Formats: sequence, C-alpha cells, structure tokens
Amino acid sequence: MSHNNYELLAEVFRGTNRNGQLEGPRIESSHYGIVAIVDEDANPLFSRGNVHLKTYIRSAAKPFQILPLFESEAVPHFGFTPKECAVICGSHNGEPIHVENVRSILTKIGLEESHLQCGVHPPSLDSAAAQMHYNHERFTALHNNCSGKHAGMLACCVYNGWPIETYLEPDHPLQSRIAHYVREFSGANEEIFRGTDGCSAPVFYLEMIQMARMFAQLGAQKHPLLKKSFAVMRAEPYMIGGGKRFDTDLMLNSAVAGKVGGEGIHCVAVPATNTGKAMGIAVKIADGNFRALYPVVISLLKKLGALNENQIQSLSYYAHTPLRNHRKKEIGFIQSCIG
Repeated sequence: MSHNNYELLAEVFRGTNRNGQLEGPRIESSHYGIVAIVDEDANPLFSRGNVHLKTYIRSAAKPFQILPLFESEAVPHFGFTPKECAVICGSHNGEPIHVENVRSILTKIGLEESHLQCGVHPPSLDSAAAQMHYNHERFTALHNNCSGKHAGMLACCVYNGWPIETYLEPDHPLQSRIAHYVREFSGANEEIFRGTDGCSAPVFYLEMIQMARMFAQLGAQKHPLLKKSFAVMRAEPYMIGGGKRFDTDLMLNSAVAGKVGGEGIHCVAVPATNTGKAMGIAVKIADGNFRALYPVVISLLKKLGALNENQIQSLSYYAHTPLRNHRKKEIGFIQSCIG
C-alpha cells in the first residue's frame, strides 16, 4: 500500500504533567488513513485519501452477515430475542451477559459450544477476564468476540438444513448468500475476494467507498432486511460491544449505528433526517491502530451534524482521548485532524 493513498487523520500529543495538570503538549506521532462518506444514493459527500483503495472490512461486515438469518424465518421459529439478534451483529466483550445470550442461541437450535468454529480467546474486557481467572474458570469459544456471529450462522444453517460442519467454507450456501448481500449493498460490479478472518469466517476485500455505500444503505433502512439489522443494533447496544466500548457508547448517545472492524476499520450508518438523506461513513487507520479511530469518527459525525452538543459532551472521552502513563497520570491525548 502506497503512503500516497493516505492522508493525516489524527495526531498524538505528549506534554508535562505538573501538579496533576497537563502542560505544553507537543505532537509525538501521527496516524494516517482513509475516510469515505456517501449518502444513500451513493453520492460522495466527503473523503480523505484514496477511497478506492481496497482493504478488509473485517467485523464491520457483521450487520450484513446476519442478513441470511433474517431472510429465513429462523428468528421467529427459534424465538430469538432482540438481545440474541444483537449479539449476532456484535464484537462483544465476552462478559457474562454476552456469553449467556450466545449459549441461549445454541440451546435453542439444539447445538453446543463445540460446534462453534471461531476459536478461543479471553474476554476482551480486562475485568471480565480477570474475574474468570480469579474464579479459576476456563475461556471457551463462547468468550470469543465473534461467537454471536458464529451462533447466528449456525442457526441459519440448522433452519435451512444446510451442513453445519462446513459452515465457514466460502462455497457453503450460507457464505454464498452473505456474499450476495455484500455485493448488492456495496455496489461491487465484480466478484469480491474473500480472505479468512481472525475467527475463520470469510472476510471481504472492499474499496473504502464500497464500505461506506453498505452503511449508507444500512442507515437508509429501505431494504426490509437492513431495517431489521439496524433495529437490533439500536435496540441492544450493549450486545454489540459492552462495557467501555466505543460502539456501545456511541449508540447509547446518538441515533447512528456503528461497527468496528479489525486493523483500524470503523463504519457508521447515519439515518436520514427531515433535512437530509441517510449516510454511510467508512474509516481506515493505515497502521491498524484503534486508538486513532474514535476521535476521527466523532469529528466526522460532528462535521455532518449527526451529533448535538449534549451528545458530543457525552462522547467527549472519545473525541479527545486522554493518554495516561503507568501511574495513571494524564500525559497526553489523541485528537482528530478533521475540523
């Protein structure tokens, strides 16, 4: 990837902590990346960098990977709750509430944790991992941040009578349906290359502007399946991330639906207002560092008028993220370069 594809998006400052106050902050490092914003009619509204550069959408695809489940009658058939549907769209913390809902999905479809092929990692929330360690509990696939998505995929397979052993193979009927929807809503006019994600599911290699188009369609909610996806994310934000998570806090303090993806990806669906069309935002931090993402996303939402003053204040931690040293002293901050 050429550096010419990227533009400066965020800067990191360090100063002197004197008597508990930060003084004289100076720029220490910078984060470059790409921003693409379009409306629901695919009209470009704002950009930084090469919006036609391709990269992986990673977990930001989850609101679209659930669509074959909504397409079927599996949700009413199995009696899935809004929380269970939301955790399918989420990259959750592995907190007890997340684990319980993923386990409930599996129970309702007659499968077990062993059927999940996402792999095992500790809960993403440090306090949840620490509590498990204290209780001498072992981590399982249920704690994987993608376990909800995988449980949802399995539910779709069980309902449709599709093989469950091979549900992650690119040519599986489920993955073919997902690829169909990604192609439709991204506006791609050619077959989309798929890599393998951290959780072993297929992951889509898309232009940044194609990701923005997808989320503009999600925000527009004109397609009945996308309307369901947007609704479950908005209804249960805690299931999308959890405690101390940007997506959860963003949705609790705004009207948008946001979804993070690995290696510095974030996408936002902004619903239409009386004065404007729905919009989609896609952001990529070139070096894959998440710390630069959130100040940029907040600055973009502010620029678009998608946040009011009270919401901006509630999300101020993310807009101007403080940096602390090992003694918890504030020694700097990260801020967006987009005015």
